Amino acid sequence: MLNKIFNKVKTDGLDGIWFRILRLFNRDIVYNNLFEKKKYELSLNLYEEHNNLVIHGPYKGMFFSENNHWGIGDLGPKIIGLYEFEVQNKLLDLVNNFKIENFVNIGAAEGYHAIGIAKKTKVQNFVLYEIDKKGQEILKDNILNNELKKNIEIENEANLNSIYELNKKFDFSKTLFLVDIEGSELNLFNDEILGLLKNSFLIIENHKFLLSEAKQNKYQELINKFNDNFSMEIIRNTGRNVSQINEISNLSENELMMISSESRPKMMEWFVLTPKTNI
Repeated sequence: MLNKIFNKVKTDGLDGIWFRILRLFNRDIVYNNLFEKKKYELSLNLYEEHNNLVIHGPYKGMFFSENNHWGIGDLGPKIIGLYEFEVQNKLLDLVNNFKIENFVNIGAAEGYHAIGIAKKTKVQNFVLYEIDKKGQEILKDNILNNELKKNIEIENEANLNSIYELNKKFDFSKTLFLVDIEGSELNLFNDEILGLLKNSFLIIENHKFLLSEAKQNKYQELINKFNDNFSMEIIRNTGRNVSQINEISNLSENELMMISSESRPKMMEWFVLTPKTNI
């Protein structure tokens, strides 16, 4: 117990203990320390000021709710439009360069990328997998508020059977998969599914670091399979140029850095997989 308290103090400071005590009496408190509190309040102010419309970037003008099921750390980057900015651009590049007709999002959360693609491209068919019930409800609200006139299905879990069913409906050579499932890609991408997807386009977030050492070895085997079956590119988080966003120019330098941070444990990377036949 003392070790647990010590680790909390080490991570969040003494104020972290205080906010955890407060949360016992008020579940609306969602932050763990004063830094998170300040960042959360800045984010909510921007959502209110801009009527929940993304301010900047490829998804500019998209409605996105301040409600979430995953965490508050990335609310700021989402409303200013810099969330996973490299992924936004790569998705649009693939859609436009390869005439993508179908978009499958495994681990769709509240639908940031899926709705951005639905709103900003001619892609008509969407299947969004999200196992969290609260996430599904927020996702439905975001779809409704963006007035999307497209074929959008929301499903629970992606597995071998669901991928087989998708293969009956969609031409996988014109299908783009975005996968963000916190390490469960190790379970999803068996040899059968990789065989089904060999003509597809995929962007998969790398969660190797979340796993135990034994599972990290298996994850490396999976990465090797990606490389064997596809042309593989790796994209990584880069710096964020917040100075070009006039709508937040009134913030201090510290606030700009705070609002653009995605609160990740490390710099992330994504595998971009394209069919070898398209080299």
